[in-house]
This record gives sequence, structure tokens and C-alpha cells, in this order.
Amino acid sequence: MSYNIAGRAIKNEYLVLGTIAATVGIAVSSMGGDKKASSTSAPVPVKEDKSITGETPEEEDL
Repeated sequence: MSYNIAGRAIKNEYLVLGTIAATVGIAVSSMGGDKKASSTSAPVPVKEDKSITGETPEEEDL
């Protein structure tokens, strides 16, 4: 089967290959770029200790 695009018959195989190539191209291009922008953010320090305690001794042992 083929589709009529811009007056030409395009086979399904070519449409699939074009879709896969476009998807891979977009994924690869989105992973590139400046790596310094993501590494400049500093972690936020924790101000207080929020320890988790259980209501019963069995939960404390768990």
C-alpha cells in the first residue's frame, strides 16, 4: 500500500523509515548541548533532621 503525498506515491516502508529517523534525530539532538548549565545548580541544605519514628516498638524495629 502507498499514500499519495504531494502528487507522488510514497510507500509505507519509506514513511516508517522517515518516522524512525526523525524520532531518533530529535532524541539525539535533545540530549546534546551545554553540560555546564545543569551542573551549576547547588544542592539545597537540610535545616533540620526529620527522622521517621514508628508508633509501636514493632514499627521501630522495622
